Amino acid sequence: MNSVHAIEIFFCYAPKDQSLCSELEKHLRIMQRQGLIIAWHDSLIRPGLEWEQETRLHLNKADIILLLISSDFIDSEQCYRLMKQALQRHDAKEAVVVPIILRPINWEDAPFNTLKCLPKDAKPVTLWRNRDAAFTDISHGIRHILKTLTSKNSIHGSKKSMYCPSCNVPASLPVFCFKCGFPAVIICNNCKSFNSIEREACHKCFSLLVLVCSYCKEKNAFEAEFCSRCGLQLQQICYECGERNPLDYDSCQRCGVSIIDICTNCNQKNEIWAESCLRCGLALTQICFTCGAFNDMEETTCWRCLASLNIPIEIKDQKWIY
Repeated sequence: MNSVHAIEIFFCYAPKDQSLCSELEKHLRIMQRQGLIIAWHDSLIRPGLEWEQETRLHLNKADIILLLISSDFIDSEQCYRLMKQALQRHDAKEAVVVPIILRPINWEDAPFNTLKCLPKDAKPVTLWRNRDAAFTDISHGIRHILKTLTSKNSIHGSKKSMYCPSCNVPASLPVFCFKCGFPAVIICNNCKSFNSIEREACHKCFSLLVLVCSYCKEKNAFEAEFCSRCGLQLQQICYECGERNPLDYDSCQRCGVSIIDICTNCNQKNEIWAESCLRCGLALTQICFTCGAFNDMEETTCWRCLASLNIPIEIKDQKWIY
């Protein structure tokens, strides 16, 4: 089973049911130690991280989502919202949602009423004479789901594994490390190949994976526009097509539109939306009043809408008149 990537299980529960959630997790611990599952719940969020962002991240990449149903769960707006998002992923066949009835409640008209619930016969855990028997029944049901999911995954071939660069724990790709939450791999945007976290360019297509700041050498995400450490600009975005370009490019690599403005007076390179030169202060562009496009100072008609740029302007009583 080690060749099959670990299935992430998301626990969605009300705070008052945390003790029951912990008991359930204990009964699933053997599967976690076998490398079959990665259990996640919001109590694993590290200090300093945003609850909403971390919860949404793990909810969206979980393979199995456990809804721990009780009156407090149904009463919680937070739990109810997460449940609806989980059911959307279930309907889209992106995840398997499993309602687990913890305490007695009328759930016949609940949004999950068409799903098979655990434990057996949807008997609430707290009504079982022996709660360990209830949690054992739930663990058997989850193991059966695991077999179904892993058999589907094996059709497409098992995923490679590597070690987390932060804590050296084996991490299945492309999920985050279950122990410390650090990413174990960088996925190339160009060819989707897996790359070790320390690489700066893809081993297969040599596309950039990270942006290294020329000033402080900080590694930044490929999508970053400014350095996370020193704030310096990392790349310039084409205002026409949105393509990200290196700072030394004069025109967009995708659409060819100029992404810098060179001052005719001092040859200083300026950002395309700059209105005056950074070095000498002279005007660089004129903005079309019809469509808002930037035009060179020597142009008389707008390159985009062909409207005249030579609009007479006079000042009267401290107001601009066109």
